[in-house]
Order: sequence, then structure tokens, then C-alpha cells
Amino acid sequence: VTLTVERDLKQIPGFKFDSKLARQILERVATLDEPTAGRIASALGKDPRTIMKHLEAFETLFVLHKILPFTGSTGKPQYYLCDVGIAKFLGASFPRLLETTLLLHILSAISWQMESRKHLSFYRTSKGSQVSLLITEGAQTTAIRILAEERFDLRNIAILLALRDKFPTMKTIVLGPERLSLRKEKVEIYPWESMD
Repeated sequence: VTLTVERDLKQIPGFKFDSKLARQILERVATLDEPTAGRIASALGKDPRTIMKHLEAFETLFVLHKILPFTGSTGKPQYYLCDVGIAKFLGASFPRLLETTLLLHILSAISWQMESRKHLSFYRTSKGSQVSLLITEGAQTTAIRILAEERFDLRNIAILLALRDKFPTMKTIVLGPERLSLRKEKVEIYPWESMD
């Protein structure tokens, strides 16, 4: 982290990067529920344009991954760190660590299999509920929701059911503390370990 903010950023020409601010941005990416450029700027009390310059530089260095909202979703692009260990070091919550783990596994699989046709996004309702990750390839989309709680509650998958009502061909997967089968809702729930 120190090398990135104090050395690597300075290798990018055309903008004077602030090392202290850069580290604070990485910390907010790890800890905010919705780490968008606007929310990071608001949390730090900084000009959004300055925050965007730093975020773009971090993307160039592959320190951050930007995930765009799905078609018909609300919200702005969100950012994830390139490593779960770094996310934990910077204070990420357990749900955020799970989301980061899933994203990195999928990005690795896409890279290894050279599947450039797959597109990653997230879905956010107007009330702020989110589906962590959507994977789209052609006309097929799979929505994946991560449950970080130890106990399962049907309300946790309500957004998935609503999303499937809106997009009937969409597949829905839940990652939770244990494997369950909800035949009535046509939802498969796999344990977190399935991410490996």
C-alpha cells in the first residue's frame, strides 16, 4: 500500500497525486458500503474531480476494479480492491471481503479462460438494496447475491426474486453460510466455500 501511494502513483504523468489522500481513498474503498467516486469524495470532503483522478490512476495500476451498474439499475460505478488481504488490512467488513473474494475469483476465471465476452455489473434498487454481482454473456445474465449473516431469512433474497420478475430469463444464485434448496422460489443457495 505504501509503495503504491508513495511511489507507483508518481510514475503516472500529468497529475500531481497526493499520497495521503490516495491512502485515504483506498481505505474508503475498503470500508464504504457503496464506494463510488461521489461517496468517497463526500466522506473525505474533497473535490470529486480530484477523487476521480486518483481512482483512474489506481485502475491504471490494477489496484482497483471498477464495476458498472446493470441496465435499469440505479447507482454509480463502484470500486473494489485488487486483493482480499489488502482489503482486510484497510478495514473491510466481512460482507465486503466476501464480495471482493467473489469478484476476484470471477475476474481470474475470465482472464484464465480468455472470456472477454463476459461483462460484470451490480444491481441497485432505488431504495438502495443491492445484488453484489451480475455476470452477463450475450443474452444470459446470472445474478449472484452474497449473504453474510449466519441465519438465512427469505427477505434476503426478495431483491433476487424481484429482479427475476423483471428479467424472467435471469439465473439467480445465492452464496450463504450453508447449502439450501428453495424449490418454490427456484433459488439455489451455495455455501461461501463454493467461491473456491
